[in-house]
Amino acid sequence: MLEDGTSRLAVIGDVWLSGGDLARGLAHVRRSDWHELTRWPGSYWVVADTGTSTVVLTDLCGQRPVYHARLDDIVLWATQAKPLAHATKAAVDQAGMVRRLVVPALGDLVGAQTTFAGVHRVPGGHALTLTARSRHVDPYEPESPPMTFTESAVRLRDALATAVEARATSPAETITADFSGGLDSTTLALLTARAGRDVLGVTLADRLNPNDDVSYAVLAATAEPRLRHELVAPEPPPTFFNDLLSAPVTDQPHSDAGRWARKWSYQRHAVAAGSTLHLTGSGGDLLLATPATCLADLAAGGHHLTLWRAARARARLRHRPVYDVAQNAYQLADTSYPDALRQLAAAIRWAASVHTGVGHCAGWLQVVLPLG
Repeated sequence: MLEDGTSRLAVIGDVWLSGGDLARGLAHVRRSDWHELTRWPGSYWVVADTGTSTVVLTDLCGQRPVYHARLDDIVLWATQAKPLAHATKAAVDQAGMVRRLVVPALGDLVGAQTTFAGVHRVPGGHALTLTARSRHVDPYEPESPPMTFTESAVRLRDALATAVEARATSPAETITADFSGGLDSTTLALLTARAGRDVLGVTLADRLNPNDDVSYAVLAATAEPRLRHELVAPEPPPTFFNDLLSAPVTDQPHSDAGRWARKWSYQRHAVAAGSTLHLTGSGGDLLLATPATCLADLAAGGHHLTLWRAARARARLRHRPVYDVAQNAYQLADTSYPDALRQLAAAIRWAASVHTGVGHCAGWLQVVLPLG
């Protein structure tokens, strides 16, 4: 934490920067250049006080959440929703809970809401500004000019290399990594090894879910001497929704809770190795993969040959019939967003009237989710 006159700056979390960089951050506080305070390597919160306002920043991806709620004439904020719900005696938001459990992929339906009524989350890339008279949430990242695919790839490569090198040169004694053999985790582990650090990569070899990722993991580990590879094949193999009562309690419902037993079956080996820094590539597909809606754009634009090629590639990736993928694209192109939401609502009502339990309802929703 630094202070200079009426300006104060606190950075909390995993951040790799020098004292000089932090001191220069005070100049950004005085100019209200909030986006400059999020460009350091790491994952962290920023709290700035200008003398007339307090500004709380999440990270770009929202991995460091910030919540806020009103209690009489006071605005409270915290990095967890439960303390705010307790302080304001907030009831559970039943509709919000259903949205999170049934359609977690449709972020627009959740927005800034939490599972507690009156407790709101600051979206990633946004800042919560508090003054004596108001509170408001605004994006802090300036709009970037369009870039070509090549330019974007170079920017991504540089950002990954910088982030990994900062962690590799940190005081962490033992570095471990998920090492599924997929592109995300493999890239991070190999970048760390090539930055001069020994890495323990742990791979789950599950006989119930065989795929070629494990062979890719073995091949990549063989080519990097600094990467120590450990294949984990637990018996019996962990399945989805195993041991849910043993899963750690989280502040908000977590979409990965159903896979907790599978993840713990191999990540516990990293804990046993004394890991002080663990890398995981989970989430890269969500961030970088092309959404299914791009196929609808091709259909709407009349690019039928390009659509067919893309549909074949997506069908192979998702193990689905190519005709179903193409048909969904054309159907989505002819469906407005309000109509898609109405169809989704109708499917939820129908499934709830026929079946009991969210699992049945979610199964029926697979038919209409591509329309959203």
